[in-house]
Amino acid sequence: MSASLGMNRGPLSSCRPSRSVVTARFSGTLFLQPCFARNASRIATGNVPAKGLQSIVATKLPNARLVVLQSVNETVELPSEVADKPVESASPKDIKIKVAANGKVQAIAGKIAHSIREGALPDVACLGPKCTNVAVKAVAISRGYLAADSKDISFQPIYAELDRMEDKKPLRGLVLKLSTTSNDQALASTSVDAVEMHVRATSIPARSAGALAARVREQRAVFLTAIGAGAVYTAVAVIEKTRKYLKLSGKDIRALPEFIKVTKEDRLVNAVKFNIVVEDLPVEEANAPLV
Repeated sequence: MSASLGMNRGPLSSCRPSRSVVTARFSGTLFLQPCFARNASRIATGNVPAKGLQSIVATKLPNARLVVLQSVNETVELPSEVADKPVESASPKDIKIKVAANGKVQAIAGKIAHSIREGALPDVACLGPKCTNVAVKAVAISRGYLAADSKDISFQPIYAELDRMEDKKPLRGLVLKLSTTSNDQALASTSVDAVEMHVRATSIPARSAGALAARVREQRAVFLTAIGAGAVYTAVAVIEKTRKYLKLSGKDIRALPEFIKVTKEDRLVNAVKFNIVVEDLPVEEANAPLV
């Protein structure tokens, strides 16, 4: 007859902390001497560690000096750890993606595309040139991810108070407000007569925004190009300020970023192209005070 050593911890689901996420699972079987198997009971009956859960069942083989030790191990992440990931979700319709300077662009793009497929429009929050550069690139990549779904996304930047991670003091940063459209309409900025505006890291946003607003009022097709994180950050700031300039005219703009190659100093370099889409504001929004 087999004899249990009383080391069954029970289902792992009963041990997982609330809202924890299982990130890895491993199961295996070992043949051990009874003395070693009993030592394992300390693990099975101990406190649950922050990142590991373990379920152990030991059974003594009949007429043998060995014990079959079966274990299942799970690695979990607690809510405080999950919050450090790119996505912070309050509800299926209320998602904020906080972008870090060292964030993985493709991973963030995947989060954006997945959220939109689930019917949510996430806000992409970023602070400083590096974070903004990562955020814009992620939006550009997610446009490709959503092309198979006949969807396209654009963004409108706004300045907002962001919480500092350490001391929770308010910190002013950029938030990219995303919007979805169908991708069956040709962009005006792809036409041959579209005006290209080069934005550099040293460009003054107010001046560039004035020039961009003038092109929009003239009903000219226009797009921005930026090379490098600093230039991308400035371009987003230009778009944000242009929106304020155009509000009195009852107009608004949104941007659809994509990657292009441009010639700089006789060589091809990567750049971000901001396709500008113009739309009419509702009367109540056009008459609202500027923020």
